[in-house]
Amino acid sequence: MKTGPGLAVMVIRDHRVVHKHGYGLARLDARKQVPIRPESTFRLASLTKQFTAMAIAILVEAGKLKLDERLTDIIHDDHPAREIRVRHLLHHTSGLREYDTLLREYGAIGGDEFVQWDAHKPGFEPTNMDVQALLKRQTLRNYPPGRVFEYSNSAYAYLGCVIERKSGMCYADFLKKRIFTPLEMKDTYVGDGRNPPDPQLAYSYNFGGVGTKTDIDYSPLNHIYGEDGVFSNLDDLSKWDEALYPSGRRAGGAKGLVSDETLAMIFRPGRLDDDGSTGYGFGWFIIPGGVGAWHDGAWAGYRTCIRRYIADSFTIVVLSNYAEVDVNAVADQIYEIYFPEPRRVLPERLARPKAGTAGGGRSRPN
Repeated sequence: MKTGPGLAVMVIRDHRVVHKHGYGLARLDARKQVPIRPESTFRLASLTKQFTAMAIAILVEAGKLKLDERLTDIIHDDHPAREIRVRHLLHHTSGLREYDTLLREYGAIGGDEFVQWDAHKPGFEPTNMDVQALLKRQTLRNYPPGRVFEYSNSAYAYLGCVIERKSGMCYADFLKKRIFTPLEMKDTYVGDGRNPPDPQLAYSYNFGGVGTKTDIDYSPLNHIYGEDGVFSNLDDLSKWDEALYPSGRRAGGAKGLVSDETLAMIFRPGRLDDDGSTGYGFGWFIIPGGVGAWHDGAWAGYRTCIRRYIADSFTIVVLSNYAEVDVNAVADQIYEIYFPEPRRVLPERLARPKAGTAGGGRSRPN
């Protein structure tokens, strides 16, 4: 990876960063090739969901939002699925159809939104309000709310709207004020078009054939947030990781964002109507048995993964700017270095979800 895109890797053990390094190039510019460093920023893709969910938890703890509130009562929209509640959105049990699929069906975007798009001649670039209007038109759903777990980007895009309605602030400003600034995550931001150029940004790439790498950063869906949109780096994510431990376990006066009771709720899997487990908490897949939590993501050429083995105070972060990198396989290999026996792997149904769910290899954020 010395001459191509690569990845940034961090290992945190017992609340101390024991490995933090960049491999490969952040930008493939013939005039000035920029290496990946620990401070290089990456689009987090679906790791954004854990920040969206934390924002929801902050609002719940402040008494500004209830998990059983109906979506229609918050958005004040005449959505046909009046029984959808906030907790359904958080735990991926809303039954909403995926907005990117609907946009393709309506012909609003092409089949592969990351290929052959000219950033200087943009076409339709939908926003969260467009997604909201699109989903409002759908009289058919995948299933009734609360019945089935099905990973949903539409649900978290809606949660972005919920945060704005309940806080009176735009999504990016709320995350900055209530999460990034308190934790001193100085290089973390929501890419909502208001940010100045990021000199630390690692551009994302795909294999372009005949040994070439193609820059695929642009998408007309870049203006939709909640399920995607946060940019960060290893340095800031180490602060985020520490804030997710209960107060009695955080190192050296590290800051938290919510009470220990709310943290426990974040890392507790949701329940289906038949009392089955969703295996998903607030923006995190939950590893059974109290072991920990994880998530991965994919957007354009970015591939991202966080594994938090909470019981062992052990965290792995892998951020890549190359679509061909299997970040979950990298995380598996790192875990085996530190814990060769017994091997504690993710359950098969979580580790390799089918296409359309987290880690499924779609071009949309997973």
